[in-house]
Amino acid sequence: MFPDWIFEGELQIDETVANAILSEVQISKNTQHFHTTNFGWITNKHVTIGKNIAKLNSLIGNMFVENVGPHFRIKKQNWTDIEICETWTMGIKPGHSYPQTVHRHRWYHSVLFLKSDEKSSNLYLDQYGPKLYSCPPRVQSHEHVINAKTNKIVFFPAHIPWGISPNNSDQDCVICCNSFVIKQ
Repeated sequence: MFPDWIFEGELQIDETVANAILSEVQISKNTQHFHTTNFGWITNKHVTIGKNIAKLNSLIGNMFVENVGPHFRIKKQNWTDIEICETWTMGIKPGHSYPQTVHRHRWYHSVLFLKSDEKSSNLYLDQYGPKLYSCPPRVQSHEHVINAKTNKIVFFPAHIPWGISPNNSDQDCVICCNSFVIKQ
């Protein structure tokens, strides 16, 4: 009756473009738009780092609109009302995780794995609503894990608590995140 729709896909990014994006992220480490954290690093949510990230945002935005527009029966002329309101990248150091968070006043959120391997961090989504208490134990899971894969993108409702599991690889897991709103 009131489902939370999650859309998964893969961005077709060739290695040259991916390396240019990762280079922009590395360059940002020398600016005031970059912050070192206990889990690794994160860029400022309100500053688009460079032209390659801006192009990536355009690609992500188009993919999102093409998926949710028809699904939610949004008229094509209103697709321009959907916009990305925040973008940031983060790196999860080996042995670390990103704490669970919720993005208030947003419609959808996306996580794109820019650099990962089979032991990298995964995206997890949790259920904390009243449904948690109405279902008998061990009947239905209240946590959903989406395995990381380079260029994999996941769109999910922003009200769902989400986090990034521990990185069990020997290199940073690099992720690009976006939040979406619909202008009214």
